[in-house]
Amino acid sequence: MKKTCLALCTSVLMLSSVAVEAAPREDLAAALENWKNPEGHYIINMHIHFPVLGELTSDNVLDIQAKPFIIRNQNHTKIGKADSTNTFYEVQEGNRLKSYDMETIGHGTDAKKQWVYKYTPLEGGGNAIDSLHPSVLLDSVKSVTQTANDGATQTLNVVFDSAKLFSNNAVKNNLYSSNTGSDSKTLDKTSVNLEKCGDIPATVTIVHGRITHAVIDITKPVKAFDDVIVNDLSKKQKDGALGSWVVHRLFATGRSTLTFSIGPVVERNITIPQDVLNAAIPIEQLKNNK
Repeated sequence: MKKTCLALCTSVLMLSSVAVEAAPREDLAAALENWKNPEGHYIINMHIHFPVLGELTSDNVLDIQAKPFIIRNQNHTKIGKADSTNTFYEVQEGNRLKSYDMETIGHGTDAKKQWVYKYTPLEGGGNAIDSLHPSVLLDSVKSVTQTANDGATQTLNVVFDSAKLFSNNAVKNNLYSSNTGSDSKTLDKTSVNLEKCGDIPATVTIVHGRITHAVIDITKPVKAFDDVIVNDLSKKQKDGALGSWVVHRLFATGRSTLTFSIGPVVERNITIPQDVLNAAIPIEQLKNNK
């Protein structure tokens, strides 16, 4: 579930980027100039309603640094009595993204945490920071309606085309790199589901040509992740088709929303802690030991 949260959190950055480009033409040039570097400090909150399990909340602090490129996401997720925290890192090595995540080995009192890393090809090559540039997602905007403008603050209703958004290389990079524990077939199916999930509406606030806040209806994209969730949980049980059916029922989702705010960089020279680098093992090694 934390991987689903992370993938959606990074995608919201891209969604918001497009919203800037979809602003009225008179503000477009200034907005693009303000947004050409996605470096920044993002506060992202996700709410997913599970009719059976209750409300899931995922609070994220996402920092993006351009030189050297690094993404750090600090996550706190709660659902019912379950409460977890996790930190995710991603850097670029050549034409690959290298992501670090914490995996749980074992169950119950035998469970322990293990840092793992995974390589993902950087589709399209080049610099990872460039793949987050808003211009790469311009085509995914289906419609834009301005609902308010007092000269300083604009409110826009934006609709995104999921087929164009989730076929973008930058979004696919994020999906595959952030879901370290899922197999490629499951992720391939999820990618197809995301492209077919239809329109994605959002309300975006722009202040003085810069995005400050957004609320995005992620109900459809969250449902597209059902296979990832069920697959991850099914690995931990051996109940066959009946077990999978039960998991599907438990994790059926209702309305889901994602809100975020964005600010300037608050911390320079972000690095991956040495203890993480020392402890991390290839994800393949972990899978072989399970």
